[in-house]
Amino acid sequence: ILTTQADTAEIVTNCQTTKDKIEFSIAVPVGKEDERLSRALRSLVIQDANLNIALLDASGSDRVRRIADDFKSALTLRLHRPDTGQAAAIRAGWRQTTGNILCWLNADDALLPGTLAEVGEIFAANPKTDVVYGHSIIQDSLGQTTGYHMAVDDISDALYQTNLISQPSCFVRRQAVEDVGGIDPSLKYVMDWDLWVRLYRAGKRFHFIDRPLSSVVWETGTKTASISPRRLFEISRLVVRYAGSKAAFHTNFGVLRHHLGTYTALARLYLKLQPRHALKERKIIAGLERHGRIMNEAKLPFANLSVTPLSRITINLEWADSGLDSIKVDDVPVTVDKTDKVLINLPTPIAPGRMIWLNIRAAPNENLRFISACWDSPNDDELPPDGSPIVLLRNCDISVPTTGSVKTLKQTLLARENVSTRERELLHDINLTALPGERIGIVGGNGAGKTTLLRLIAGIFPPNHGTRIVTGSVAAVLALGRGLDPELSLRANVALGLIQSNRNDLYSEQLVQKILDFATLGERANDPLRRLSAGLQARFAFSLSIHQSPDILILDEIFTIGDAGFVEKAIAAMMDRVDDAPILFIASHSEEEIREICSRALLLDQGEIVMDADPPSVFVEYRKMLSER
Repeated sequence: ILTTQADTAEIVTNCQTTKDKIEFSIAVPVGKEDERLSRALRSLVIQDANLNIALLDASGSDRVRRIADDFKSALTLRLHRPDTGQAAAIRAGWRQTTGNILCWLNADDALLPGTLAEVGEIFAANPKTDVVYGHSIIQDSLGQTTGYHMAVDDISDALYQTNLISQPSCFVRRQAVEDVGGIDPSLKYVMDWDLWVRLYRAGKRFHFIDRPLSSVVWETGTKTASISPRRLFEISRLVVRYAGSKAAFHTNFGVLRHHLGTYTALARLYLKLQPRHALKERKIIAGLERHGRIMNEAKLPFANLSVTPLSRITINLEWADSGLDSIKVDDVPVTVDKTDKVLINLPTPIAPGRMIWLNIRAAPNENLRFISACWDSPNDDELPPDGSPIVLLRNCDISVPTTGSVKTLKQTLLARENVSTRERELLHDINLTALPGERIGIVGGNGAGKTTLLRLIAGIFPPNHGTRIVTGSVAAVLALGRGLDPELSLRANVALGLIQSNRNDLYSEQLVQKILDFATLGERANDPLRRLSAGLQARFAFSLSIHQSPDILILDEIFTIGDAGFVEKAIAAMMDRVDDAPILFIASHSEEEIREICSRALLLDQGEIVMDADPPSVFVEYRKMLSER
């Protein structure tokens, strides 16, 4: 068929007009507080598309409200009220927005950059297409990419027995959803699968994009990881209805097997045996086999959904010494050492809202397994040029001699070594980045390493191995009266504390009085410290630290002593300081304290950081850890 230039111009104009009519309505239901909500909303506002965002919050959390405030200009609809379930919330969000293409994101989901533009073009070019969907990458609770959602596949009757579609990577015309009666509000676990099946049975047209469009989190506590009786019942009822009871048995068996092989102590054994199962069908997505084995070359997307440029990626591999051939970033080779933990320094930082692709090639006839990959903190030589405070810990270990004491900074400088043939490790492979404005809680049982970590950050204990970089002034309250002289007056101890923190330039009688007044000790400036009770000493030490205006404030169980009124005043003072952009670390056993003060929490166990996430998620894991012991 021959077309004139005018005909071509008319076709392009018509397609553009159709594209302009594509408008998305994306519901974001929130059932409980989740810090990852910021990431989910950020992944939407960076999209190049006509977009309605409906935030449906039933959590009752003030933190969720504050996150919503940060994105208020981007939200078309914002509701903070109880609802009758996630499906009902999604229906309400869709009903009260005007987009003709519908989708929903959970608080721990995120769209990859460019997703809505690509999906919109497909809908515009194919007016009879009702559903567009693609792959999803899987992430864990630490934000590490662990692979692809391996169940996703081209549409077929297999949908009656397994969910072939990843919910955040699926987009449906509003008219098609209305034609089949909408999402079923009576369902809790399979509402997405049920909707896809009804659309498929109604003859709606599906378009599969063979590339990832979103990221989803699979971790303990999510609905995907649940084997609750209600979930198994909903799955059984759906599969029995469309494929029979025998198929339902096999489907639920697969759900249980996935749970055992992913979320229980059997996971390691299952992982070891499963890739070598001779009868298991090989499912490969972008060169990555189930459980991470790389078939020739694997391709994975990496999106920067933070608010700062990122330039380092850590990749965990298995059998890399013999199995790794090369790694490319956007088809450009990068230099790596062939170890199981690969650190990639990108020549150019990746700006927020941008995405790159990793290509990991296996050596011919060799095994190579991808375990995880994540963005690492900024390069050590890329510290903020304006002198902003930062804490960078790289692979830090701290060991204690079995005889003698921990090597202090003084002992290190004087080259005094403790004579010991054995050492007990207190901290192992600590990697941490803290930036201005972060409030970080340290959680863990007695002996987990909380105080040791705080002393590492404060510079009291140097690492035996690894790198510690801390810029900015530091004030630490690690033990009542530590570093102060009980025989000196409170006024003299103010001067002593400032000297120890290299802030003696701040000393003045006005500052002394300010510190004493905050601690309600205004009339006792000349009393020796030893005359104060333990609670008053705690007040004095805290007031001295916070009035130094430190860039990094470190507190260890400081609120275990003292009345409720002072604790409330101290928390308010800390929040004011953090709003001015210093960094706060606080170790505490109090969940209420950490949740109220902190935006991020670290869970320590046996000297290792086992979880770095929002405080509610960390305490869920902490309680689980305690119950198992």
